[in-house]
Amino acid sequence: MRLRLVGATLALQRPADQEVGIGLVGVVLEQLGGDADRPVELGGVVERACQQEAYVGQLVPDVGGVVRARALAKQLGCDLAIIDKRRPRANVSFSGGKDSTVVLELARRAGITDAYYVDTGMEFPETQAFVKETGIEKVIRGGDFWKDIKKYGLPRKDDRWCCERLKLQPVKDWLSRQGPCVTVQGNRWYESFMRSTLPPVVENPFNPLQLNISPIRNWRALEVFLYLWWRKVPYNPLYEMGFERVGCWHCPAMLQSEAARTKELHPALAARWEDYLRTWAQKENIPQRCVDLGFWRWKELPPKMRELAAQEGIGLPKPRLKTQMATNSPLNPNLVRN
Repeated sequence: MRLRLVGATLALQRPADQEVGIGLVGVVLEQLGGDADRPVELGGVVERACQQEAYVGQLVPDVGGVVRARALAKQLGCDLAIIDKRRPRANVSFSGGKDSTVVLELARRAGITDAYYVDTGMEFPETQAFVKETGIEKVIRGGDFWKDIKKYGLPRKDDRWCCERLKLQPVKDWLSRQGPCVTVQGNRWYESFMRSTLPPVVENPFNPLQLNISPIRNWRALEVFLYLWWRKVPYNPLYEMGFERVGCWHCPAMLQSEAARTKELHPALAARWEDYLRTWAQKENIPQRCVDLGFWRWKELPPKMRELAAQEGIGLPKPRLKTQMATNSPLNPNLVRN
């Protein structure tokens, strides 16, 4: 079935009883013909379109059309997503990870060909090679990590300024020149508590020019891989090398086992980061053992890491109050401040 992007308000439904992996993202419309200035009545095509693994759309140019679309969605027992007609372009946010790989595949099957990738300058070589293989033409260059770290300090799991500086801001700057758009992203509920309430369609709070759609928000990681295997879609080879996630090669959110694997695969990259951490620890008078245990990854150590510190005989002060956590005072020898 051929699908096309339309430049009008679009209401889309996905049958609630469809299996995971069936359907496309909420920015396409079945190519039924007809006039784009008036609603496309789905009627008898709903069942046929669903059988052919497609989302079904209804073109609605006005408030009355939205009401009719909602009534139809309720009748079908389907989800509803509405896209503002003032966003004439659609693209895919591609990171090189498994989730964005699935979303890129779905979007391309829907006829969405534009995609962008943000090169933070700290990506794995395998990821960079994979991005080239996928044919992503738009590569947005991120900021300068080694320059920014002098200003903002170490990136932490509870202070990931790097995401804003190296990813979000470059995209915002780019869209300020391109104009508003709909962006299909691979965010999922099960990735984190922060994403656990992610709606299907939401305006990007950091960048209002971007309307984000998350078509696989309710997928589990296993379902993501099942789809890739089912469709025989190539994915980042790092997943076969012991990595659970494939972000930056020095990311504080990576597992310690992944950091060890990075050292095996790319000793030169790992050595540069270890040298930086060693210098930082010496400057702040922090024991090297704290660095080896990965305490640098937090501003405020979580309970499990405080337990590890106790096991290692490392004395820690009581957890700071929120007002204290907001400060960025220098570390001292007796304070393992993540």
